[in-house]
Amino acid sequence: MSTYLGDERLGELLTASDSTLSVGDVKEVIGGVSAAPTPMEAHGWLDLIRNQAHDSLDRQLVALHTDVVERSQFGLGQPKPPKTRLNALVAELSRRGVDGFIVPRADEHQGEYVPPCASRLEWLTGFSGSAGAAAVLGNEAAIFIDGRYTIQVEAETDTSTFAAQHLVKNPVSKWLSDHASSGQKIGFDPWLHTLSQVRKLRGVLEKKGASLTSLDTNPVDAVWGEQPATPISPVRVQDIEHAGKPSKEKRMEIAGSLVAQNAEAAVLSLPDSIAWLLNIRGADIPRTPFPLSFAIIFKSGDVHLFIDRRKVTSAVREHLGAGVRLFEREGLAVELESLAQLKSRVWVDPSSIPQWVVDRLDGAALLERQDPCALPKACKNPVELQGTRRAHIRDGVAVTRFLGWLDKKVSNGSTDELEASDYLESCRRRSPELRDLSFDTISGAGPNGAIVHYRSNESTNRKLEQGSLYLVDSGG
Repeated sequence: MSTYLGDERLGELLTASDSTLSVGDVKEVIGGVSAAPTPMEAHGWLDLIRNQAHDSLDRQLVALHTDVVERSQFGLGQPKPPKTRLNALVAELSRRGVDGFIVPRADEHQGEYVPPCASRLEWLTGFSGSAGAAAVLGNEAAIFIDGRYTIQVEAETDTSTFAAQHLVKNPVSKWLSDHASSGQKIGFDPWLHTLSQVRKLRGVLEKKGASLTSLDTNPVDAVWGEQPATPISPVRVQDIEHAGKPSKEKRMEIAGSLVAQNAEAAVLSLPDSIAWLLNIRGADIPRTPFPLSFAIIFKSGDVHLFIDRRKVTSAVREHLGAGVRLFEREGLAVELESLAQLKSRVWVDPSSIPQWVVDRLDGAALLERQDPCALPKACKNPVELQGTRRAHIRDGVAVTRFLGWLDKKVSNGSTDELEASDYLESCRRRSPELRDLSFDTISGAGPNGAIVHYRSNESTNRKLEQGSLYLVDSGG
């Protein structure tokens, strides 16, 4: 493995390769790459920095990336983090003049998986489950989880600091209603709460004489000293061989829906909808093959895509064509405010659109409907159906190999949860078509199989024994 030889040497190699990026630019890109999941194509991100392979430059870029990853701490993956984090947040809330704050397990796109930079709930409480929230109000704090995580929250969160509450039986809104006093201000990050969520919270608090206050920036970010960068991974084209329908055809189909509803445009905040619409894929977050982005599709079929343009290669630009214009995410506010000024009729999905977007559409006529891509995306074309069948056959081969191996290993008591999980993944990786696992494999032996969403580690790893149950839940 090469050693990073320093910024001066990297600058020389960038110049020699005719790269337009400075050393500082490269370090920003690599910071984002280090915050994204490790891709199947280990060094595919190099295409974001140079136009063609350059051995000396590539070795230095990989060495720099390795250094950055090894130094990255982020403050995540730490069960029962110190109460000093909560104390720092409470002090920051006081400085901003609010009495409380809601920390959802969500990013701007409301997906099941979030990038490390959006793992605010985990950083604050230690809880790493896929659904939950926390609320802080003065000297009180609570964490909200559903029945899947009653064991996990006790292991990961100091429940003497964050009182554990049932997310459904005693949701955030009810807890705030029971604990907030008249005149108190409860802060929230408008990027992380949807239109529907804000309406419900605001209605509950107003009945108590309290108010829901939108904050310009997230106070958790202000006290999270090691917060990771926003992830950067290359966008790639989903070719027609796999998509089955050209992006332009999809765009005109959605445009027809807009015309039928007399809408000028629709704002899309779900990356899976945007990836489907534009026939693109990415790897910004774990186990989920799409790039994080926002989009506005107009009744003409044209699309404005708001994305970190450093992720977009020349091949992807060519694929998108003239009907798709690229903007940095910072340009989204200008486009939304322009639609508002024109009093346009704008389609939004209240269950997923961030309140931040709605605030900037003040003056527009909102058409509240399900995401216009949701139903067309669900209606698979013949190519997609055939692709699904072939994927199941390939995965069936991998699982069959695994089961044959498992029979032999269990018979002599020589395997455990971690080895079994690793071997199953290796069976899937024999297929060159594998892009990623569907989710982290649940491999639980004996009593561990009863733990919902269990993830084995060195301290919990158990042997697979004859006569005991073994649960494996996996996908590729």
